[in-house]
Amino acid sequence: MRRSAITLESEISDTERNGLFKVLNELSLTGTHLEIGTAAGGTLCEIYNFYKSAGREIPNFWVVDPMKYFPNQIDIVKKNLISKGVDLSKIRFLQNISSVALEKAFSEGPEFDFILIDGSHKRKYVTQDLIWTRFLKKGGILCAHDYSMQFPGVTKSIDLFLKKYENYKQILITESLVIIKKEKTSENYEITNMMVFRAAIHGFFHQLFKSIKKRVSTKHSRT
Repeated sequence: MRRSAITLESEISDTERNGLFKVLNELSLTGTHLEIGTAAGGTLCEIYNFYKSAGREIPNFWVVDPMKYFPNQIDIVKKNLISKGVDLSKIRFLQNISSVALEKAFSEGPEFDFILIDGSHKRKYVTQDLIWTRFLKKGGILCAHDYSMQFPGVTKSIDLFLKKYENYKQILITESLVIIKKEKTSENYEITNMMVFRAAIHGFFHQLFKSIKKRVSTKHSRT
C-alpha cells in the first residue's frame, strides 16, 4: 500500500508546496482546477485550504483518477477531504483513467485555470495527460510533479511539450515540481494522437533497454 494511503498526506514536499502557493498567491485563479492523480487527496486538501485560509474564492475541482492505487481509495480520499474541511460539493470525481475521462471533457468542453499532473510516470501516459491542456485557459497554470531524472517519462514529456508549444513558459522549478504558465492561446490543438503513439513506442524501447541492461549487469556480477 502506498505511504500516502496510511498518512493521508500530500505527496509533494513542503518546499514544493511553498513554491506552488507562492505562484497561486500572485495570480487570481478562480476557474475550475484539475488534478490528475490524487493518491489519498492530500495535495487537493492543501490547495483547497490554501484558498480557504487566504479568504479567497474557492474554485471547483475536477479529480481524474481510476481509484485503484490502493484498496478503498475513493472512500479514503473522500473521508480525508471531509476531515480537512473540504466541501465535497466543490469536487467532481471522474473515476477513470485519464484517456477515458477525456471523452467526458471533449463532450462538455470545460475550461480550467489550473492543471496538476501527478498520475502515471510513464511517458505515454504523461503525454496523454498533457492533452488536457487544450482546456487550459490563457493565463492558466500547468504543474507536473516528479519532474526529475528519476522519472524520465515525466521530464521527457514535459521538455518536448515546452519545446513544441512556445506559448507555454516555465516559470518555476522547485525540487521535482515544475510550474508552467500558458501565456497565449494555442494556435493548434496541444498533443496529437501521433505524439501519444511516438511516446508509447519510445517508452517501450526505453523500458526494454533498461531490462536488458539490468540483466547484463546481473550476469556480470555473478561471474
